[in-house]
Amino acid sequence: MIVLGLLYVLAVLDCAFSGYRSAAGKNALIYKGKYFLQRMACGVLIGHIPILIAGSLIFLGWLVTANAQLFLQNVNRAGYLMLVIYVPYTIIVMAAFIVRAIPSVDLRSITSVVIFGPFTILRIPTAIVGVGLAIYHTKDLVVAVITFLVLIMMLSFEKFLRWFFSPKF
Repeated sequence: MIVLGLLYVLAVLDCAFSGYRSAAGKNALIYKGKYFLQRMACGVLIGHIPILIAGSLIFLGWLVTANAQLFLQNVNRAGYLMLVIYVPYTIIVMAAFIVRAIPSVDLRSITSVVIFGPFTILRIPTAIVGVGLAIYHTKDLVVAVITFLVLIMMLSFEKFLRWFFSPKF
C-alpha cells in the first residue's frame, strides 16, 4: 500500500505541475504567483478524476482476478518499478520549484532554462519509460492494461487542462 500511496502523491504533484504548465505563457500579469497557484489547485482538483479512475480500475482488477493476493503483488511490483523512474524526476522538478521561490529574476530564469524547459520535454519519455518498465516486468495482463491506461490518462491530462483553461468564445 505504501507504493500506491507514493504513486498517488506523485500523481497529485503531476496534476499540479500540469496545471502550472498549462497556464504558462497564458497571462500578461507581471506578478503571476496567485494565478499559477490557482491553476495548480485546479489541476489537482480536476486531476483527481483520472486518479479515481485509475484507483477504480485497480479495484475492479482486484475484484475480477482469480488470485487477489497475486494481483496486488503484481500491482505493487509495477508501481515500485514506476517509482524507480518517477521519484528522481520529481525530486529534480521539486528542487527547481524551491529554488524558484527565492525572489530572484536570475534564479527564476535559470530554473526555467535549465530545469523546466528540458524536464517538460522529458516528461513524456519519462512517463513512457516508467510505464514500459512496469509493463515489461509484470506477469499480469490486467496490471499491464491498467498501467497502459494510466499512461494514456497521464499524458492526455495536460492537453485537457489547456483546452479547459482556454477561452471558449
